[in-house]
Amino acid sequence: APDAMWATTIAAAAAAPNIVFFLADDMGYGDAGYLSTAPPERKLRTPSMDRMVQDGMSFTEAYAGAPVCAPSRCTLITGRHSGHCTIRSNGPALNSTDVGVAQVLKKAGYRTVHIGKWGLGIMSSNESSPMAKGFDEYYGQVDQNYCHDYYPYEMDSNRKVSGQQGLKEYLAANKGANPVACGKDHLKCRWSGDEWSDVSNQWLMDEGKRRAAGDKTPFFMYLSFTAPHAGGIGTTLEGQPPVPGISTGPYANSSYGKEVGYASAVTAIDTKLGLYFETLKKAGLDEDTITFFSSDNGASNEGNHDYQFFTSSGALQGYKRSLHEGGHRTPLVVTWPGKIVAGTRSLHQFAFYDFLATAAELAGVTTDALPSHDGTSIVPTLMGKGQDLPPFVYHEYCAPNEKSSGWGQSVRIGNWSAVCVGDKLSSGKIPACDVPLLYDLGLDLGQTKDVAAENPDVVAQAMQIMRDQHEFNPYCGAPVPTEPFSLTDLHGAWVQTSSGNPAMTLTITNATDTQADLTLTCVEPCTCCNWRTAAGTVKKTAAGGADIDIKATGPQSFVATESGAAVKQEGAGLHIVWSGSRQWANWVKSEVALV
Repeated sequence: APDAMWATTIAAAAAAPNIVFFLADDMGYGDAGYLSTAPPERKLRTPSMDRMVQDGMSFTEAYAGAPVCAPSRCTLITGRHSGHCTIRSNGPALNSTDVGVAQVLKKAGYRTVHIGKWGLGIMSSNESSPMAKGFDEYYGQVDQNYCHDYYPYEMDSNRKVSGQQGLKEYLAANKGANPVACGKDHLKCRWSGDEWSDVSNQWLMDEGKRRAAGDKTPFFMYLSFTAPHAGGIGTTLEGQPPVPGISTGPYANSSYGKEVGYASAVTAIDTKLGLYFETLKKAGLDEDTITFFSSDNGASNEGNHDYQFFTSSGALQGYKRSLHEGGHRTPLVVTWPGKIVAGTRSLHQFAFYDFLATAAELAGVTTDALPSHDGTSIVPTLMGKGQDLPPFVYHEYCAPNEKSSGWGQSVRIGNWSAVCVGDKLSSGKIPACDVPLLYDLGLDLGQTKDVAAENPDVVAQAMQIMRDQHEFNPYCGAPVPTEPFSLTDLHGAWVQTSSGNPAMTLTITNATDTQADLTLTCVEPCTCCNWRTAAGTVKKTAAGGADIDIKATGPQSFVATESGAAVKQEGAGLHIVWSGSRQWANWVKSEVALV
């Protein structure tokens, strides 16, 4: 039975709104119509977002949780910023100490459902699955890498529907999916975006029937698509997003060339947003539902896509994986008919880690009942009452574009933006730099002029925030080694800890006590990543571990510079954690040869 505090909350929940968070993947700040600075001939069509802007409150100063997918979603779910969140790059997974927004809302009497990309753990885990984090129902793709397949055969699910096997459902149309089998415009196969849209809209129609029958239980829906992230057809290799119907779509006669895929994907997500609102109204739920729309990080520059083609970062500097504004500033639009004044624009500095506190206040949950969190509710802003700006907005990332072999932090204080990038976190240097780059966003939105020298007091304030807000996390930088090992011990076969799948063979040559050369060969079918071979060096650190730096190559001209760390720990053995521009997985040494 709930305690008195939560019993009161549950009693009030019938009057609380339904809450929906609709999330796009890798859609840039400037891709949203209301933020676009692209020339007219390259402005993407987003009529549903435009309508949402007209009907609700749009934000120009909103921030995703991080400049890349998984840590950004970690902040959204847990309400903790990237200096405190368990996930600092695209891995590893949430753990038992993480409390999610769905857990908070479920305890407050909400029905909870997540459809789409999770990317924060393992479906069978009692610590990191969507169900472990409070969702009554889940249907989608849990694995971060598998989400890159736009036409997956398997869907993770706990729905217990006909034909389900364990925690899997199967899309028959996608068995053996590839560009040939899926036919022209991929119409013989089933795009995950179409599947998730249909499933979520049916869920809403069923919810409308429950409501009409007298069930007043409010719901929280987290609807997370994978477009316009780069993707493949029956493969996780990342190319231009292969949404269906491109040859008959709105850009069929454009001069966009290869970029027609990205344009089509943005507009396809916009179409799904429009269908969601149509269904919400048809189900009779629209007046009782507050809807948030956003994207998980800055503009993508992957999958043979150039983020500058559509000016996807707008006037901002940087893109996905950058600690400058273009890496993590994001569109945010919120609607609630009759409650949020239509057509309003806000300059409030919202960050993803504010969502937990915001959802909790909407549900009637008091702040003292919440788990440890960094955010602040923006309900006063949404209700037109105004509120003070947060004292700062904080981000950090393991391998930023500014220095992919390093580590960095950024902090916004009012109109000041400080960006601090340096060597790997394993160097022990926090903050990452001696003096950050400092910009006045009020005068220099594009962050073109460093004014740190003229503003030492602001620099000192920013550096202190960076020092205070970072908590050690073994995944961002080198884990702490507890046992010695020789570099030659790395020679051999490795597997992924998250799935147990074979990952690679690693060959050590020219080894000394402090340094060795290494080559890596991916084990087919190479489910872990986009690369096939890699070469580089491994060097012992003063702490007793080893830093790895490699250059990886693969199909479709794939090239990436990666970094990681090898350590040996009591009870955990020898393992490698990657923290480069592509987060692959935590790998452990196998005693069995991989073939």
